[in-house]
Amino acid sequence: MIKEAICFLIRETGWSLEYIAGLPLIKFYALVEELRYQRACDDYKEAFNFARLQATLCSDKTHRYGAEDFIGSPPERNERRINLTDFPKVARVVGHRRDTIKPISRSIGILN
Repeated sequence: MIKEAICFLIRETGWSLEYIAGLPLIKFYALVEELRYQRACDDYKEAFNFARLQATLCSDKTHRYGAEDFIGSPPERNERRINLTDFPKVARVVGHRRDTIKPISRSIGILN
């Protein structure tokens, strides 16, 4: 999970690995969650246009379809707060310092 989240953050923001490794864990996970939500919203908007077209083509006099019938409802923001107990197991096991992601990155072989 950590490797995928770091790669996702690098790909979406263009930030360096060293900068991301220096982020506090709470901020790191909050950024990843927000970027995932924003990406899901963008994907939903794009899919909605195709679903609307599909709904138009499939609708007839007996049944009227909507875009939501094909792609479901829009994504919802995860409103729960992030606690230290929510971190992946590797974050709890690895280190004595939990204030940045750097110790975790080193332990799983991402940073030297």
